Amino acid sequence: MRETRTVSVSIARPWQEVYEAIWRPQDFPKWASGLCKTPLEKDGDGWRAEGPEGPIRIRFTDHNVLGVMDHYVDVGVGPEI
Repeated sequence: MRETRTVSVSIARPWQEVYEAIWRPQDFPKWASGLCKTPLEKDGDGWRAEGPEGPIRIRFTDHNVLGVMDHYVDVGVGPEI
C-alpha cells in the first residue's frame, strides 16, 4: 500500500471562486508543479505531459457542482495512480 498524506490550505475566498480558478486541466501545472515539468497537451480523453521520471498521462474528473477536482495519473508502468 502506498503512503498518503493530506495537505490542507485555507484560502479566504468563496470555494466556488477557487474551484473555477483551478478546475481547468491546462492550469494544473500552475498549482501541482511537482507532478509535471511541461504544459499539458490534450490526448483523447486525457492529457499528457513530461513528469519527474518521464512521460505521464493524466485524466481529470469532469467539472461539477460539488467542487470536486480529482485526477488519475498513468506513469506507463503499473496501475493508474
